Amino acid sequence: PIFLFCIPVAFYSIAATLGLSMEQLQDAGWLFKLPSPMKPFYTVYQRFDFVHVQWSVLPKTIPAMLALTFFSILHVPINVPALSVTIAQDGVDLSHELLAHGISNVLAGLCGSVQNYLVYSNSVLFIKCGGNSRVAGVALAACTLVAFFVGPALIAYVPVMVVASLIFHLGMELLKEALYHPWGRVHPLEYATMVAIILSMATIGFIEGVLVGGFLACVFFVVLYSQRRAVRRWMTGGPGGARSAVRRPARQRQYLDALGEQLHLFELQGFLFFGTVNALEETIERIVTGHAPGPVARFIIMDFSLVTGLDFSAAEALVRVKRVLAANDVCLVVAGVAAGSEIGQALQSVGLWGGTRLDVYVQNARTAQQAMEWCENQLLKCYYDHAEELSHALRPPLGESARRSIAGGSQHADDSEGEPLQLGQMTPRTEMIAQAARYLLPDDAAEQHVDFESTALNTVAAAFTRHFLRRGQIVWRAHTPPDSIYLLDRGTMAIAQGEATVVETILPGALTGSIGLVTGRPSPYHLVADSDATVWRLTTAAYQQLCQQHPEVALWLVSAIMALHTGDRFVRH
Repeated sequence: PIFLFCIPVAFYSIAATLGLSMEQLQDAGWLFKLPSPMKPFYTVYQRFDFVHVQWSVLPKTIPAMLALTFFSILHVPINVPALSVTIAQDGVDLSHELLAHGISNVLAGLCGSVQNYLVYSNSVLFIKCGGNSRVAGVALAACTLVAFFVGPALIAYVPVMVVASLIFHLGMELLKEALYHPWGRVHPLEYATMVAIILSMATIGFIEGVLVGGFLACVFFVVLYSQRRAVRRWMTGGPGGARSAVRRPARQRQYLDALGEQLHLFELQGFLFFGTVNALEETIERIVTGHAPGPVARFIIMDFSLVTGLDFSAAEALVRVKRVLAANDVCLVVAGVAAGSEIGQALQSVGLWGGTRLDVYVQNARTAQQAMEWCENQLLKCYYDHAEELSHALRPPLGESARRSIAGGSQHADDSEGEPLQLGQMTPRTEMIAQAARYLLPDDAAEQHVDFESTALNTVAAAFTRHFLRRGQIVWRAHTPPDSIYLLDRGTMAIAQGEATVVETILPGALTGSIGLVTGRPSPYHLVADSDATVWRLTTAAYQQLCQQHPEVALWLVSAIMALHTGDRFVRH
């Protein structure tokens, strides 16, 4: 500011030395020429005579008005954060700034004034000159009001070079902020967009520059986001893959491990549009048609929890995916999106679910965990529906009377072989079910009909006592010393973190608390009865007594617990 104040002093000193008058300086272009005679400040309001308005000219100004309106809305979320970063001021409320600019522009329009907006370069210059307080802002507003009442008479004494140097300084500051500082920091396409906006506004016009910037911004968005992956993570339900938070019996876990690769979970992210959803569509089509490595899919889960939005083209692409899945007898489960949400309404508007004959192939779940649980239940339902048929169709191994009795219905030894399962008309998914059944059913039958370790089983069973739990009853609290093993007979229990977050659901046949009892390590979670339940309980005292009186049985029990905990098949000796 000292430099700008020195220019008028030097200018008038030289003019006085040369004996130049104000008229001579104005004629020579060193000072601004003012209209004569001078008119009062209220003259502008005398022109508000709507009788003489030529309304036919107004439509020609609509493009300019729309561009100015768009710019007045757009400059706040751009200039305000940029100004806060430049002056190192945190806690700026963008909503408050938008509201303030809206009110000021409404009042300016009603008063017949010009548009109000925050000029970044002027604001930075004012703050750097010491105007970084509320008092400075009020003083500037007061000076502006005085200038309004006095009129342009003051401008007659300001040298042209002062205004020119100020405009030149602000222009160079803007160019430095727009071209020099972003160099190497932004994407090349974004930098090219900024250069194109500057050139178009400087050579063509303001409105054309806004249109060019909007068009290039759309192109930049499409190019940039199409390079980002819509799929954050892709997992199958096989061993080591995606699994629901349901604690199931070992036999069910083994079955789900065998068929888990029929289940595919896609965690989607970001904004979905035609540039990102195309790769997802192609991937799913390869999976369900068998062109991708691995088994043919039976369930596709799409998790929308991290999706911020989607456009119509992306929704249409998902509808095409739905038709492909239905044609290949594959079920689609949409997770992480509520039916009444913005994304849910967009999906329903294009018919992804609701009101079509293909809805039997589409399910909706609140979370990905619930979707996984539903798919696993469908696989287990298929297993139990076909278990008896498959067990009769399996070829019985020779020399094992119990297994022959399950497959052939006879209690006696029989050297004849049963009819093997005919797989000629089976689909790849049915073949996988049959293979999993061959792996599981013989042991399942053996466990039901073979007297294995009867003494150990009877001893351990005698140590368990039956208890009844009411819904909501807390079995144990987090970080308390373990005191029992619980075998769930009926109902369901939940392992919860805090008061509401369910970490895992326990189904009948599952064992819980076993690791804590063996290792003595407290659990970090609560165990709560999710419904009225019946459990069999082995207390710490009973376990210690078992270790003292029957150490070999206790060792067998620990081995069984470790096998169940790791998911391995328990090897019997």
